[in-house]
Amino acid sequence: RPVGKVGVVGAGVMGSGIAQWCAARGLQVVMRDVQPAVVERGLGVIRGLFDEAAKRGLLSAADAAAGLARVSTTTGWAGFADCDLVIEAIVENVAAKQQLFTELAAVVRPDALLASNTSALPIEELAGHVPNPGRTLGLHFFNPVSRMALVELIVGSHTTAPAAEAALAFTKTLGKSPVVCRSSPGFL
Repeated sequence: RPVGKVGVVGAGVMGSGIAQWCAARGLQVVMRDVQPAVVERGLGVIRGLFDEAAKRGLLSAADAAAGLARVSTTTGWAGFADCDLVIEAIVENVAAKQQLFTELAAVVRPDALLASNTSALPIEELAGHVPNPGRTLGLHFFNPVSRMALVELIVGSHTTAPAAEAALAFTKTLGKSPVVCRSSPGFL
């Protein structure tokens, strides 16, 4: 199934950048963080990225406004139940990411892809304990998301071929250059 709606957990620099890039490519996005101030700041970053793209002639003002309208925000889990893919972009802490994947697995559809934006942590360690771990993988975007073409697609030992293929198709839909990596120290 193609990805039509993306959940992004974490409204910091990386989460905001990923959310904006997905929305600019026509996808519905719901972005979550636990603190309202962080969500508002993240939405401001997204707005700024759309404004910059319009000023640089990369998007028309109307397309930028439409992209921004495709982003919704929350401090809870509203809007995540029907996501095709959820990308977490929270702090690089194994315990925090494990807890997040456990919470996500209880909220999203059983076939929704669960991805981590980790730059180094083993995917199996982060998400191997969730129901249907075959849908877990890594999608490591580089900063700034709006200017860096490379995305590491990290395939863990649990990741199924259909999940990896869906993530690869998603990455290509975004216009990014995917590099498929094993879940090993340093990835690429």
